[in-house]
This record gives sequence, structure tokens and C-alpha cells, in this order.
Amino acid sequence: RFFGRKLPDTFMSAVERVLGRRTRDRLAGMYDYVVNQRNPLLQLFYLVFVNLIYGGALFFAYPKMGLNDSVVAGYHKAIGAAVVSLCFISWFVACRIDPGTLTKENVVLYDNYECDGILYEGLDCRTCKFKKIARSKHCAVCNVCVARFDHHCAWLNQCVGEQNYAYFLAFLLIHSFSLIYGAVMMALLLYDTVIDKDLLNARFLNTVTREVENASLGMIMKYLLFHEGKIAALLLLCAVMGLVLLGFFGYHLTLVLRNVTTNEGHKWGDVQRAYKIGQNRYEAAVAAAAEGKGGEAEDLEPMPPFPQNPYRLSFTQNIMEVLAPRVSRRRWSSSCKQGHQCHQSNGKARSEEEEAAA
Repeated sequence: RFFGRKLPDTFMSAVERVLGRRTRDRLAGMYDYVVNQRNPLLQLFYLVFVNLIYGGALFFAYPKMGLNDSVVAGYHKAIGAAVVSLCFISWFVACRIDPGTLTKENVVLYDNYECDGILYEGLDCRTCKFKKIARSKHCAVCNVCVARFDHHCAWLNQCVGEQNYAYFLAFLLIHSFSLIYGAVMMALLLYDTVIDKDLLNARFLNTVTREVENASLGMIMKYLLFHEGKIAALLLLCAVMGLVLLGFFGYHLTLVLRNVTTNEGHKWGDVQRAYKIGQNRYEAAVAAAAEGKGGEAEDLEPMPPFPQNPYRLSFTQNIMEVLAPRVSRRRWSSSCKQGHQCHQSNGKARSEEEEAAA
């Protein structure tokens, strides 16, 4: 709330006092477009950023690969190109696959979960004017209801839901391992420099004491940063971003294994806080009653057990909820039934024709 509301409001008020209301309205419109509306800004940033990283590798790292004394073989150039291509493909597919947009016509097809009466009560969506099925949510940015809603991803410029969650996870996994692979390659190229220059046995002049000293790890790091700064920068960038994305993928993997969406995780946090408040009231009321101070009758009623996630299934079933969503299985089942009925009707028609011919 501080970063999403209070800080922007404070900043806009300061702009209005200094630059006037017209400038404030223009900035507010720009802020609303960037933060609250679907826009391709982060998609464009992704394309520019990935191309800059790969371009840096092409210009500064690729020429060092495949040399006679290099530990990085030349075929890593082709592997690098394939890895970047795979990143673009996974991103494009994740951007294009529909997350499970609900309409009045298809909401019945997606209605495959029971309302739990805690997070989902089976009410109508006030915006879309049809049933708000369990595990769905109306996205304020996209202005649509999405089945098994997880979150809105600005990098994809759309929501992540029942039908594209697996592709989103593939996008994260491919990019995290691609960045880690890039970091390993950059580290090996720096190792090439250490071996080629024999830095482990080198001696350096201390500019402060004017004494010649044996190479320390810090001295070698400074040498590499000065002479191979671009490779070191690529290493740092790839390593940090790769680990961040891998951690984000790990977080989503825990959600998958618990059969909880990001949206539901936040809601369960609210439920847990409310339950804790009720538990504290009960304990305080019991303590007051024991001391003869009385207490609210409603607070003296013990709290029921904390509700469990009704959608959590077995290990395999939780994974299949993502890899083979219920709506897809329902479609497959319907197609198989139609095919079987068509086969039976064709067989019956052939039998009647044979009987008529006989």
C-alpha cells in the first residue's frame, strides 16, 4: 500500500504544488497507463534486455571461445544461440497462450472446482455479470475473469491462469538455467585469463607500500575487473538474474506441490491473520474469566480447527493440475465420448445396410 498508493499520491501532490495541476494530471495519466493498464512496455524491455546480453556475449565472449588454449570449446557458440532462441520461443508461447479467459459461454466448461466457502463463495462477478467460479479472479488490469487465476504478469502482458501456467513455469525454468549457463561460460572465460596470464603465481606491486607481493584473490579479482570488465559484468548479471529467476521458479514449484495459486496464497495469509486474532481474543477471554473479570460470551467459544486447503491432492495429482488442467481433461473426455458415439453410430449404420442388402 505504501509503494502502490501512499508514495505515488504524495509524489503527485508535490508535483501539483510545484508544477501545477495540468502537469500532475499528465503524470497521473502516464502512471495509470504504466501501472494499471495492459501495455507492452515490459515486453519491449525484455526484448531489448535479452538482445543486449546476447549482443554483449557475441562481441566480447564469443571471440574468446574455441581458441587452442581455451577451456570453452567452440561449439558453445552454437549452444548459446540455441539457448537464446529457446528463451525467445518460451517467452513468445507464454505470451500467446490464453490463460483461461472466462465468458458467459465457456464459464460452465471451466467450472470444475467446488467453492470452499472460505476463499470462494460462488457469487457473481460484479464486472463480468456471470458466476464467479471457484479459483477464478477478475483481473483489474486485463478487465476479464480468469480461471484458476495465479497473477498478472507484466512481462507477458497478460494473466497467468489455468491454461498457461505450465508455459509460464517453462518460461521461468528455461530463462533461469540459460542465465546460469551463461554465467558458467563467463566464469570459464575468466578462468582462461587466470591460467593464460599465470595469475595464481604472479607478483604484484603494492602501490601504497611499493613492495612486491604474491597474488591474492583480491588482487586477481581487481586484475580481472580491470582487464576483463565486460566479461565480469556479464558474469555478474547472468548469475544474479539466474539465481533470482531460479528462486522464483522454486517458489512457484512449492505452490504447485501444495495446489495453491499465488492469489490464493495471499488470501490464505489473510485468513491466517484473522484466525490468529480470533485465537488471541479467545485466550484473553479465557484468562479474564479465570481471574473473575468476566469476558464476552462470544469470545469464550473455542476457535474451530484452522481450515485446510480443500484443493490440495496427492503429489502426482497436484502436478497434473498444472500439466493437464481440468478444463483440458474435460475437453479431451468430451472429444473421446463424441468420437466413440460417432464410431458406434457409423457401425450401426453399416450393420443396417448389410441387413438390408441381405
